[in-house]
Amino acid sequence: MKIEVTKEIVPVIEITGEVDYFRAPELESAIDDLILDGNRNLLFDFSKADYIDSGGIEVLIGTLRKISKVGRLNFVSSNDDVVRLLDLVGVSRYSTFSLFSSKDEAIEDFKEVLKKCQ
Repeated sequence: MKIEVTKEIVPVIEITGEVDYFRAPELESAIDDLILDGNRNLLFDFSKADYIDSGGIEVLIGTLRKISKVGRLNFVSSNDDVVRLLDLVGVSRYSTFSLFSSKDEAIEDFKEVLKKCQ
């Protein structure tokens, strides 16, 4: 797994490779650093991720719980298996979570959300 964090309108966490139980703590650490720096809105770009297991899902749900009252999480993936897994575990029930098929769509959504907050 490779993690690359860039800053657009919000931090973008791009994941390449497999997010499994053994690599999940590395992802969690990167996310925690962003949250500690005051970031409340995060974009996860999993468009280059091949696989995510329960360890990765646990990190995503934990992140949703941490930011659900103060922020938003947008998620990008075109991998049907990843999308299906997210649907199965019920992350869509969080009103602060949205799933997109492209990074551009997810960024546009953040722009609209942040406009409403001003």
